[in-house]
Amino acid sequence: MNSLNALNTKTKEKTWKKIVKSIIATMSDQCATNLIFNKELQKLKEKVIPHAVEQWESLNNHEQKEISKVFNFFCKMHILVNFASEAEKCIQQLESTVIADGFNPYAKK
Repeated sequence: MNSLNALNTKTKEKTWKKIVKSIIATMSDQCATNLIFNKELQKLKEKVIPHAVEQWESLNNHEQKEISKVFNFFCKMHILVNFASEAEKCIQQLESTVIADGFNPYAKK
C-alpha cells in the first residue's frame, strides 16, 4: 500500500501545500535542460501556489509575485570538477603508455 494513500485527504492537502511553498530555489549547472526545467518549475509554482497559500487573494500583487518566485543558482564548478576527472584519465593513459618505468622519451635531456 502506498504510504500516501494511508493519509487522509486533509493531511495530503497539508503535505502538498507545504511542498509547493517550500520550493524556493534550485542549484544546478548551466546545462540547457536545466534552464528548461527551471522555466517549467516556475510555471508550475505560479499555477499551484495560489491554492497552497492561505488567504492568497488578500495579498497584494508584489507579495504574490515574491511568493511565486523560484530562484535559480548556477554552479560553474561543475565544469572544473568534470574537467578534473577527465584530465586524470588522460594523465593515467599518458603514464601507462608513454612514461614507462620512470622514463619519459619526450623529456629534454
